[in-house]
Amino acid sequence: MPADHRTPLTGEDQAPPPEEFPEPSRTTPLTWWLTIGAMAVVMALIAALVLSSGEEGPTADPGAVDALAEAAQAAHDDLAPVLAEMEEWLPADGSHPSLEPAQASAVHGWRTAAHGAVAGLAAGEGADPVRAALISSASLLVVVADTYSKAALVEDEDLRMDLLHVAMDVRNEAVVGWSAAASHLDEAALAAGLGHVHVHLPAPEGLGALEPDGTAGARSGHEDRH
Repeated sequence: MPADHRTPLTGEDQAPPPEEFPEPSRTTPLTWWLTIGAMAVVMALIAALVLSSGEEGPTADPGAVDALAEAAQAAHDDLAPVLAEMEEWLPADGSHPSLEPAQASAVHGWRTAAHGAVAGLAAGEGADPVRAALISSASLLVVVADTYSKAALVEDEDLRMDLLHVAMDVRNEAVVGWSAAASHLDEAALAAGLGHVHVHLPAPEGLGALEPDGTAGARSGHEDRH
């Protein structure tokens, strides 16, 4: 038995030889990729389901719509600069991101802002499909920050690039999901007599996010219309 097995086992408790196990450095990135991908798919499905669960959207109570619009605007103001900063490290045009990691403090800021947006939106009263979709989208941005952090720990450059592209894909899903929820919120605000509420996050051209007017189109810039 190898010398580093200090507590020998016998019989049924005997552990398989170490060579039967893949190296953790090779299995961990794959495990992360599968876990992150599963989370992204599940959360995207949840967002789609809550948005299609009914035609009424938020409650017709103008006060409730106004409160949700206020929370969504605050979340937007926190997330918009995060997305602008992510663009440098996770380009939305699909090109390869840099293998050199961003500063840990910057990634921590992404995560903190996304967590804050989730908390602010979740603090509202009532179960509302639009609120749930906004929370799901903001939660996906937490996943993006976590994925980016884990990618920096991967030594294999091919696997690291794979994780970075997963982070890019999840970020795109978050922005598209948010745009759908924001459009529903705008419709609810109009129906409640509150006027337009444009809390759409910046979306690059060709991403498929909804415009503030509710149409699906390519946005040419990263400026929001409020």
